[in-house]
Amino acid sequence: GAEFRVNTTTVDSEQQPSVAGLANGGFVVAWMASGEIFVQQYDAAGLPVDGQTRVDVRDAYWASEPAVLALSNGNFVVSWTDYRDDADVNSYGVFQRVFGNPADAESLWRLASECGSRLMFDAAHGYGSIRDGVHVGGLGDCEVFSLSGTKLVTSAEGGLVTTPHDDVAERLTYLRGYGFQHDYNSRYVGLNGKISELHCALGVLTLATVEAAVARRQEIVAGYRAVLGDRVGWQAVRPTDRSTYKDVSLVLGDRRDAVEAALSAAGVATKRYFLPLHRQDAYTAHVEGALPVADEVASTTLCVPAFNDLLDEQVEAIAQVIAGVLD
Repeated sequence: GAEFRVNTTTVDSEQQPSVAGLANGGFVVAWMASGEIFVQQYDAAGLPVDGQTRVDVRDAYWASEPAVLALSNGNFVVSWTDYRDDADVNSYGVFQRVFGNPADAESLWRLASECGSRLMFDAAHGYGSIRDGVHVGGLGDCEVFSLSGTKLVTSAEGGLVTTPHDDVAERLTYLRGYGFQHDYNSRYVGLNGKISELHCALGVLTLATVEAAVARRQEIVAGYRAVLGDRVGWQAVRPTDRSTYKDVSLVLGDRRDAVEAALSAAGVATKRYFLPLHRQDAYTAHVEGALPVADEVASTTLCVPAFNDLLDEQVEAIAQVIAGVLD
């Protein structure tokens, strides 16, 4: 067909395009414009899906070499090289954003390897989850877990980091203790990141229960599914993966608020997880362009109870309230 212009605004010079076809017949284009990375998605008819979006929202000296990778679930990953000029880091790294499901570890490993960079995961909710038979915690060069009170494994506060690298483990050990070990000579700029022995003891106690906790979450989700079926949208979990279902989030469309009100009237607590970053006061000044997918997810989803002591009859009763609103 005839050529057409992808970028809707001109920063300076538009270079280094990367294109990937998507499972729905559409495609996505990423490019670099004066050290900034943009992306534009198109549907199967070749029409733009919303406007162009800048993906390297963190200001840096220079971002370049964007690459788009289509995922099997219909989503895509955009990666790029970024020169970081932080106080304690002066190097190139590979950064990524996933528009949809959690990151595809295998594809990100390939991208990180091509750029000679290490791969770190935010695995806050992930302790006990599995991807292709491998427990989360063993997928990256570094993975960070939260152990706050809402997690399946908890020490009330704090977290843990897993890594297969001795140098990373050593540096983290120093960083959490003011940057030194026993001689009061700081090898790194550190902080007081230690948790108390009481918190550690709680973490050890709950660690032993994680498999039972994950199994119970699967049962709770199955109970909700048995009543609600396809009336609602569900978290997409591949057959080879396991979700911890730390949160059970239902996609309810324009009936979200009505379901929320009905459950509240029935004495059932729910949560609107999570408020998108671009809607939070601390980050609004850094937003460039619309983020309609994030807004839609935030306005149509609701988390329902999923704690391990929830009884089967309570799950069914909650699901029946939801079904009564949707029917």
